[in-house]
Amino acid sequence: METAGSNRPAGSDEVIAEDVSAAARAEAPVVGSRLWPLTLLAALSAGLGAWLAGESGALRIRPAEVRVQVVGGEMVGSTPRSRTRAVLQSDSAALGVFGGLLGAGLGLAGGRSRRPGRWTWRAAAVGLLVGGLAGAGPPWVVIPLASRNEDLGGSDLGRSIVVHGALWIASGATAGLALGLGACGRSRRLAVDAAIGGALGAAAGVVIYDLVGGLAFPLSGSGRPIATTPAARLLAFLLVALGAAAGASALVSSGRRDRPVGGGA
Repeated sequence: METAGSNRPAGSDEVIAEDVSAAARAEAPVVGSRLWPLTLLAALSAGLGAWLAGESGALRIRPAEVRVQVVGGEMVGSTPRSRTRAVLQSDSAALGVFGGLLGAGLGLAGGRSRRPGRWTWRAAAVGLLVGGLAGAGPPWVVIPLASRNEDLGGSDLGRSIVVHGALWIASGATAGLALGLGACGRSRRLAVDAAIGGALGAAAGVVIYDLVGGLAFPLSGSGRPIATTPAARLLAFLLVALGAAAGASALVSSGRRDRPVGGGA
């Protein structure tokens, strides 16, 4: 009696084995030797790029000038309120650029670490747009609240961590999401894992910044939402960017390694 398998054409087993092998290669884990260098390079570039944009003055908003009544007439100039608003707009722009660059960079890195395709550019676009909003939005809430009781030297470590975390963690989460989309495609679970990793990594970067900033740059105003010296600002950008990249990469790598073959691109 012939079995069902006896009707299989000659060589079909080899074809099936090749198909399975090709599927396994397509769904292979994102290995650290590819993912980590790309994401860390993207993070360094985003941090340095955002810092340069801010320090160049390109993102600095000039205070609005109004007519002010003075003794003997009137004069045109800025007011304390307009100057405060201009500083807030400048800080929001700088953090928005950082969030957008970090999101786009990690989205591209995630896609390149796997195999370039439409998800690479989708992830970069999501990272750029959502990351920009995630960076630019929090300063409008956090900075006015924090400025009511400024800790210029960073002596209140817990307060500084909370303030800086509120400013930076959303950017880390969206950058992680972009990395997950680029590296894992349609896998929602891995994209969420990457976002969580990005948030945790950004939080770690904030903690390190607040621990190191007050000691290395005691006169930098590291306790403020945005430090007052270029070196301290650069340190913040780099630590948050590298932390987000490392956290997201770690969870993406481990998640892809545990993912069964055929899990959807």
